[in-house]
Amino acid sequence: MDLYGRRNNVLFGWHNAPSVILPLYLLATTFNGIRYGLRVRRVEPMIRGLTMGFSCIPQEWSQRNPVSLSAYKMYRDLVKCGSVSMDETISRIAQRQPILGI
Repeated sequence: MDLYGRRNNVLFGWHNAPSVILPLYLLATTFNGIRYGLRVRRVEPMIRGLTMGFSCIPQEWSQRNPVSLSAYKMYRDLVKCGSVSMDETISRIAQRQPILGI
Protein backbone atom coordinates (compact mmCIF):
# COMPACT_ATOMS: atom_id res chain seq x y z
CA MET A 1 0.00 0.00 0.00
CA ASP A 2 2.83 2.41 0.81
CA LEU A 3 4.63 1.75 -2.46
CA TYR A 4 1.69 1.78 -4.85
CA GLY A 5 -0.18 4.45 -2.92
CA ARG A 6 2.65 6.94 -3.40
CA ARG A 7 3.13 5.89 -7.04
CA ASN A 8 -0.58 6.38 -7.68
CA ASN A 9 -0.57 9.78 -5.96
CA VAL A 10 2.10 10.99 -8.39
CA LEU A 11 0.36 9.52 -11.43
CA PHE A 12 -3.05 10.85 -10.39
CA GLY A 13 -1.61 14.35 -10.34
CA TRP A 14 0.22 13.82 -13.61
CA HIS A 15 -2.92 12.69 -15.40
CA ASN A 16 -5.48 15.01 -13.81
CA ALA A 17 -4.07 18.17 -12.23
CA PRO A 18 -4.22 21.32 -14.38
CA SER A 19 -0.81 22.59 -15.52
CA VAL A 20 -0.96 25.59 -13.22
CA ILE A 21 -1.48 23.28 -10.20
CA LEU A 22 0.78 20.38 -11.25
CA PRO A 23 4.15 21.59 -9.87
CA LEU A 24 2.65 22.39 -6.46
CA TYR A 25 0.68 19.13 -6.46
CA LEU A 26 3.80 17.06 -7.18
CA LEU A 27 5.84 18.95 -4.59
CA ALA A 28 3.16 18.54 -1.92
CA THR A 29 2.65 14.86 -2.77
CA THR A 30 6.38 14.21 -2.46
CA PHE A 31 6.69 16.13 0.80
CA ASN A 32 3.60 14.57 2.36
CA GLY A 33 4.56 11.07 1.24
CA ILE A 34 7.99 11.31 2.82
CA ARG A 35 6.61 13.00 5.94
CA TYR A 36 4.03 10.26 6.40
CA GLY A 37 6.69 7.61 5.80
CA LEU A 38 8.83 9.11 8.54
CA ARG A 39 5.88 9.26 10.90
CA VAL A 40 4.95 5.59 10.44
CA ARG A 41 8.59 4.50 10.09
CA ARG A 42 8.15 3.16 6.56
CA VAL A 43 9.95 5.85 4.60
CA GLU A 44 11.81 3.48 2.25
CA PRO A 45 8.70 2.08 0.50
CA MET A 46 7.25 5.60 0.33
CA ILE A 47 10.34 6.91 -1.46
CA ARG A 48 10.40 3.88 -3.78
CA GLY A 49 6.74 4.51 -4.65
CA LEU A 50 7.36 8.19 -5.34
CA THR A 51 10.33 7.23 -7.51
CA MET A 52 8.21 4.71 -9.41
CA GLY A 53 5.55 7.35 -10.03
CA PHE A 54 7.99 9.95 -11.31
CA SER A 55 9.77 7.37 -13.48
CA CYS A 56 6.46 6.44 -15.15
CA ILE A 57 5.75 10.01 -16.27
CA PRO A 58 7.87 9.88 -19.46
CA GLN A 59 6.09 6.69 -20.56
CA GLU A 60 2.70 8.27 -19.94
CA TRP A 61 3.53 11.71 -21.30
CA SER A 62 1.01 11.57 -24.13
CA GLN A 63 -1.75 10.24 -21.86
CA ARG A 64 -1.93 13.41 -19.76
CA ASN A 65 -5.47 14.78 -19.87
CA PRO A 66 -5.88 17.31 -17.06
CA VAL A 67 -9.28 18.47 -15.88
CA SER A 68 -10.26 22.13 -15.83
CA LEU A 69 -9.12 24.27 -12.93
CA SER A 70 -12.70 24.61 -11.69
CA ALA A 71 -13.23 20.82 -11.79
CA TYR A 72 -9.97 20.33 -9.89
CA LYS A 73 -11.00 22.87 -7.25
CA MET A 74 -14.33 21.06 -6.88
CA TYR A 75 -12.49 17.77 -6.38
CA ARG A 76 -10.28 19.35 -3.70
CA ASP A 77 -13.34 20.82 -1.94
CA LEU A 78 -15.01 17.42 -1.90
CA VAL A 79 -11.85 15.77 -0.54
CA LYS A 80 -11.68 18.32 2.26
CA CYS A 81 -15.32 18.13 3.36
CA GLY A 82 -15.94 14.43 2.78
CA SER A 83 -19.18 13.10 1.41
CA VAL A 84 -21.96 15.54 0.61
CA SER A 85 -25.41 15.10 -0.85
CA MET A 86 -25.96 15.20 -4.59
CA ASP A 87 -27.99 18.41 -4.18
CA GLU A 88 -25.05 20.03 -2.40
CA THR A 89 -22.65 18.89 -5.13
CA ILE A 90 -24.91 20.22 -7.90
CA SER A 91 -25.25 23.50 -6.02
CA ARG A 92 -21.47 23.82 -5.78
CA ILE A 93 -21.04 23.03 -9.46
CA ALA A 94 -23.66 25.62 -10.38
CA GLN A 95 -21.87 28.26 -8.31
CA ARG A 96 -18.49 27.54 -9.90
CA GLN A 97 -19.56 26.70 -13.43
CA PRO A 98 -22.76 28.61 -14.28
CA ILE A 99 -22.21 27.83 -17.96
CA LEU A 100 -23.26 24.22 -17.35
CA GLY A 101 -26.85 25.33 -16.89
CA ILE A 102 -27.37 23.11 -13.84
